[in-house]
Amino acid sequence: MKGAQIYVRNPDSETVRKARSELDGCLVERRFGWLEFPVVRRVAAGFGVFLGIGAARLADFVLAVSETAACAVGQGAASAVLRLWQDGTTVCCEVRGEPAPGTGQLSARGDDAQAMRLSLLRQVCDYVWVEADSSGVTVRVAMTVTAPPQPG
Repeated sequence: MKGAQIYVRNPDSETVRKARSELDGCLVERRFGWLEFPVVRRVAAGFGVFLGIGAARLADFVLAVSETAACAVGQGAASAVLRLWQDGTTVCCEVRGEPAPGTGQLSARGDDAQAMRLSLLRQVCDYVWVEADSSGVTVRVAMTVTAPPQPG
């Protein structure tokens, strides 16, 4: 493993347990490339509206998803996979950035822009996890929202 970073606002919270759970309940999965951040933001906004997240928290969620995507591909990834899911009042996002062929391993540690992204994520999310290994960089975040659980 090249590096891992974790931030947890409250280690005993239900949000953290849900963020660490498997992706069995993944509701959205989409591959994207470096130039497709507007699409990532639209997908996040649509998902948040579908869940009924309030306007203020929706803006935080869209920002968190966008910055998560930027963290995952900001270290030279050619493409990435975005996954979004909900568990009760917790929404989670995972982005897995894959290195371009021949570029080698990506790093969870980055430049000043990467540090600013992680700082921003720590401000709006309850859980932030970043890990890099030989297959790429994974960033997972979770936040509590006031949206009621969707039926069925």
